[in-house]
Amino acid sequence: MIEELETLPLTPEQEFAASMARFRHKNGAYYAWVEAPIALMNTEIPEGVNGGSIYDGEDIVRQKDVGEFILSAVLSLDNSTAIGSLAYMERPTIRQKRVDLVEMLNWKVFLEPYGLTVDKWLDSEQYRARIMSEEYTVGTDDTA
Repeated sequence: MIEELETLPLTPEQEFAASMARFRHKNGAYYAWVEAPIALMNTEIPEGVNGGSIYDGEDIVRQKDVGEFILSAVLSLDNSTAIGSLAYMERPTIRQKRVDLVEMLNWKVFLEPYGLTVDKWLDSEQYRARIMSEEYTVGTDDTA
């Protein structure tokens, strides 16, 4: 007789990984976007974040802001919000289009104080639908 197996609780790391499942591509990388007020694009990336600094030789000149750090953003037609990719540009010639679980955790920690919790992030299907919405795309006028 097979005994019923006890379900063990997940560790915090396992819970986080499970919450990221909808962003995981079949290639193992994570792809996510966030829709945020345009002001967030001017927010400075914290020190110590890989690729978050601008250098002059060996010296850090300043930290990048979110708009400089992320790989791409789509502005709303009224310029009040933007949808940004949670990928980043390490240097002008090195683009990190796909991110790993550690980088997703970094984004989670950075974005939560702004109310941009994981449940508000967009997966690829949601991203495509959102950028095609009336807030982001100029519609056609069939009456003309």
